Amino acid sequence: VLDKALVSLKEVLGLVELNLANTKIKDGDLASIKGLINLNRLHLENTPITDAGLMHLKGLVKLEYLNLYGTAVTDAGLEHLKGLAKLQKLYLWQSQATDEGIAKFKEAMPNVTVVK
Repeated sequence: VLDKALVSLKEVLGLVELNLANTKIKDGDLASIKGLINLNRLHLENTPITDAGLMHLKGLVKLEYLNLYGTAVTDAGLEHLKGLAKLQKLYLWQSQATDEGIAKFKEAMPNVTVVK
């Protein structure tokens, strides 16, 4: 049901916030939102999202807020986020990202506030 709902969302180009927290969204489902170029807030907390899902976020050029609390995202997944020039807040509590990986991310993206 969720995957079908996301497919219909890809037509809503004016969408600025999407809350998928506490859902069973899968990495592949995020491919349906990669065209939402006006999206600036994305909640993925407490979902089974992994590094593979984050590669679908590269086109979200206006994304300012991303919550990955309680996900399986690791340091490798943070690499997919480095091109998000507008990103300001990234939440990584209880994810698999390490302090070392976060430090490298902050070097590349100094304007992002990372909360862990």
